[in-house]
Parts: sequence; C-alpha cells; structure tokens
Amino acid sequence: MNKKKRDNQEIKKILTDELEVTFTPIEIKNNDLWIYDYFSDQQFDEIFDFPKEEMLSRGHKAIDIDLYCAITRYDFEETEKLLQSGANPNYNIPEESECCFSFIEGRCAFYDLEIGNVLFGNHHEAAVDYRDLANLMAWGINEKMFNLLAKYVKPKR
Repeated sequence: MNKKKRDNQEIKKILTDELEVTFTPIEIKNNDLWIYDYFSDQQFDEIFDFPKEEMLSRGHKAIDIDLYCAITRYDFEETEKLLQSGANPNYNIPEESECCFSFIEGRCAFYDLEIGNVLFGNHHEAAVDYRDLANLMAWGINEKMFNLLAKYVKPKR
C-alpha cells in the first residue's frame, strides 16, 4: 500500500474513532449534484457537435467515441464495459483536441484549483457554501473516473 493511501486511512480512522464521523458512499446517480445532472443526459451531438455517422465516416472507431461520451456523462458502468471491450482512453479525438485522459485531467485540475481556493485562503466568500461542497463532490467524481481509466492504460504525458 502506498504512503498516500496509508495516510488517508489513518486520517479516516481518527475521524471515525475519535470524532465519531460517519462516512457513507455518495450515490452519484441518485443525488442533486449539478455536474451529474448537467452532463448525464447529454446526447451525442451535444458532446461532439457532429452526428455519430459523420464521426464514423471520418475514421473514428465507434468504441472510442462511445467511451468519450460515457466519460462525459459520468456513466461509470458504461465506461468500464467499454474499457473491458478494448476502448482506448488515450485515443485522441481531433474534433475535441484531446483524449479521454486529458479531458478528465482538465476537469480534475479545475476542481482541484476551486477547492484549493477555499482551503488556502483565496476564497472570497465569508463561509463555505453549497457551491464549494458541490465542487468538492465534482472533483471526487472526476478523480474516480480518472482512476477507472488508469486501471486499463496509463495516461500519455
């Protein structure tokens, strides 16, 4: 087990044992998290601005563009199914100028900065509000998706 995971487990143990904090998993599909609501029902042409048939005629593999769509929608089950079937998270989609990894990395970095602003004093609000908590959850969802992709192939850097 790596040091970061050990440290996180120690922190969680302190919170649960000494402060009696209860951790419950967040059901991504069954909550009002704005990022999931916004992206989960996007249609293909909303993601790419092109019909699927046109993307296929340009030489893209259906499995790779379907993976990009599943990731954009935060559909973890479909993403895993496509990865198990051989979809390539490093496939670069020229129309989007990025691959699945860089798409999720960008979102992770954005929410990392948003949370960093709250934690380290660049936050302009008097108190943490629901948007900050939503950003924290969105960061977690994107990190979870990145980790799912990384189980199948390493990101190109």
